[in-house]
Amino acid sequence: MAIIDLFSKRLARSENKGGQLYIYDDVPQKLRQQIWYIFKKSGFGTKESICKILYEILCEENGVACLVENLYTQSISVELYTFFIGIANPLQALDIIELIGRSIYKMTHPYVNLSCEKREELINEINIRFKENGIGYQFENGYLVRLDSTYMHSEVVKPAISLLSNDKFKGALDEYMKAHRYYKNSDNSACLNECLKAFESTMKIICKAKGWSYSEKDTASGLIATCFENKLIPSYMQNQFNSLRVLLGSGVPTNRNKNSGHGQGSEIRNIPASLARYTLNLAGSNIIFLIEQSGL
Repeated sequence: MAIIDLFSKRLARSENKGGQLYIYDDVPQKLRQQIWYIFKKSGFGTKESICKILYEILCEENGVACLVENLYTQSISVELYTFFIGIANPLQALDIIELIGRSIYKMTHPYVNLSCEKREELINEINIRFKENGIGYQFENGYLVRLDSTYMHSEVVKPAISLLSNDKFKGALDEYMKAHRYYKNSDNSACLNECLKAFESTMKIICKAKGWSYSEKDTASGLIATCFENKLIPSYMQNQFNSLRVLLGSGVPTNRNKNSGHGQGSEIRNIPASLARYTLNLAGSNIIFLIEQSGL
């Protein structure tokens, strides 16, 4: 069933006078119910075996024996639904939405036949529901990513994820997606660390594929030097990219090294979300440039 642009939606849009573009700390019941309808529509939400997989993941990761106490039902899907709709806190609800999205994205079942086109359509519906409800997350390549800037997401984050989805860059993709998950959970220090790992991994993969001399122990500065020495940036563009070389050498690595790459001593550092967001976008921009220049 297509998503209908009801009068109430159009009225709400016309009355929106600005303010915060997205909400990040709440997952309203309306959105939860809409996501569950999509889960059921996929065919997976009505299959106890699929619901059991999600249920067991949630129980294990939350360290509990069951999701709902004193719920007298033998249906795993009913308990999962009850927890998702009425009990789960916002972060737990986002975990469930990500698991639902992943099941639609790649799971198989002998009695559910989803074409690639149908999977894409259902994932698109999830993203539309996020946007309609003003909740700042989107499902991309099997993960939820946080959207603080639609422009940066479309021009930096999404292209970076797409390029990293190449099997050659699997490790770097995992690290970049971890950075997003840490950012989503407000663990900004860990976010910075994973950004640097993704950046370094990308350069190591390129160096290895090109047969350039490097060490697995090389830090970002050494890897950047190797990339320049081997003309990853063409010689005729060196002057044009002098400022970029400074950025690559002092942007992401400097953020990580100065703020979260070393022991913080007796004083706990407070990494602001703005710095974590900047580093995510900066890492994405640099990764796009390096991969596109490498031709891998």
